[in-house]
Amino acid sequence: MKICYLNYYNPLKIHGGAERVVLQEAELVAQSENEVVIITTHNAKELSATMLENGKIKVWFLPAFTCLANGSLIHKSMSLLLSLYNPLLTMYVYRVLSMERPDIVHIHSYGPMSLGVVNAAKRLGCKVILTFHGYHFECPKGGLYKGSGEVCSTPLPICKIYKEIYQKVMRKCDAIIAVSSYVKKRLIRAGYSQDTISVVPNSISAIPRTFVTKPVNKEILFVGRMVKAKGVHVLIEALAKVKKVYNGKLIVNFIGEGEHKLYFETLAQSSGVDINFLGRVSDGILEEHYKNAYLVVVPSLFPELFAIVILEAMSHGKPVIASNVGAMPEILVNGQTGFLFEPNDVDALAKYIRILLIDEELASNMGNRALKASEKFSESNHLKLLLSLYDNVSRK
Repeated sequence: MKICYLNYYNPLKIHGGAERVVLQEAELVAQSENEVVIITTHNAKELSATMLENGKIKVWFLPAFTCLANGSLIHKSMSLLLSLYNPLLTMYVYRVLSMERPDIVHIHSYGPMSLGVVNAAKRLGCKVILTFHGYHFECPKGGLYKGSGEVCSTPLPICKIYKEIYQKVMRKCDAIIAVSSYVKKRLIRAGYSQDTISVVPNSISAIPRTFVTKPVNKEILFVGRMVKAKGVHVLIEALAKVKKVYNGKLIVNFIGEGEHKLYFETLAQSSGVDINFLGRVSDGILEEHYKNAYLVVVPSLFPELFAIVILEAMSHGKPVIASNVGAMPEILVNGQTGFLFEPNDVDALAKYIRILLIDEELASNMGNRALKASEKFSESNHLKLLLSLYDNVSRK
């Protein structure tokens, strides 16, 4: 079988959620004796290709499309239009698919390649599968939250129009992958047929790790984008409360970049909380922080489709404190592998942080249970579900 993965952002250079999954799936499927092609973009003006994994994976690079500076009204309008139809990149995709002739086109993040890629693949007789990594089936931005971090519950008229156009194109897909049962429920509620939706959770790499069950220092770790929707300010406020009642030494590290980073730095300083804002770090440094962390906090305000940070922390044997929203309860068992608290509840978050800081045995036991629980999200289980879906779709 020949599988073509399509992702606008280059998974060889950008390591976001969708990009990590694309590269991981491509490698796993190629190792299972399937032909694998990836279509993505790069900054050059020419169409080009290269080989990976000793010739097992072929990567096609299309010229990336850029418009005005991010943030402007014109840019946002152009981005929305191009996500619906981009004749130039759709033409490039059609050209590559015509040469490669894959059995299945698996779309992850199309971006400015546009929804036109679905029609391009179907015109060539390819089966089409799409994995949702965002709320694009409900929200043009894919985020479902406002700049304030609040969940958007009153969509604008243009959002409703976008949703109708989007769903019309999605009906042409032979299968849709939801990364959690929570996503499947939202898709069905949004009008998608449950017969076309398969739940294939994200997985964690099987790379051997060195676990530190009792770190020398009590490091509290946050990993994610520096935006209010991630609840970073809630964590800072909770840490300020913890500081008043906990006299032990704490190391607090925040990893990530985002538009509200300066606001969070100012808030931490005014709250008297000493936080290391480390920005974006390499995979190796991130691995070290997971290894040395005492606990990991995921305080999101909006419903995460699948919080990979929780899974990464659990796979390092760390207890996690996370918001009880979205797919979080599917990954984290409250009171067993960590604690769940209601979004924006500063007092509850502070209480659970304090409990784990004081009770080292409880933290260690939760970490050990978390490590064991992470095994069900293995690459082998992910691959089994994925290949089964590919086989079923190819037989339709």
